[in-house]
Amino acid sequence: MGAALGGALAATPAATPSVSQASVGSDSFIAFFGDRQAGVQTDAQQHVVLLGIDLLHRDRDTLARLMRLISDDSSRLVYGSPALADTEPELAMNPARLSITVGWGPDIVRLLGHELPAMP
Repeated sequence: MGAALGGALAATPAATPSVSQASVGSDSFIAFFGDRQAGVQTDAQQHVVLLGIDLLHRDRDTLARLMRLISDDSSRLVYGSPALADTEPELAMNPARLSITVGWGPDIVRLLGHELPAMP
């Protein structure tokens, strides 16, 4: 799945940090950008929120915009800045070692021209 998803994400323009990482103490956040997705190899968080979304419009351009928006908002939150259009921006000011893990289902991966291997 990692290779398929990596290839899928490579098809979209690379996300860049929208907030200054230097403005946040290095021990107060889990880096969003790196070799591996944040939260995958870190210790389990004390709290979790799971969110499932059914996409109604499944074309590549819409999906690419959604991926960029999720990446930008996630990086902002991880580094202690509010997401765009955040209605309670003060809640984001303390990143509290937040990690965000995003997974895409097989329909989205197929839309991007890849196949996931069969799951055991």
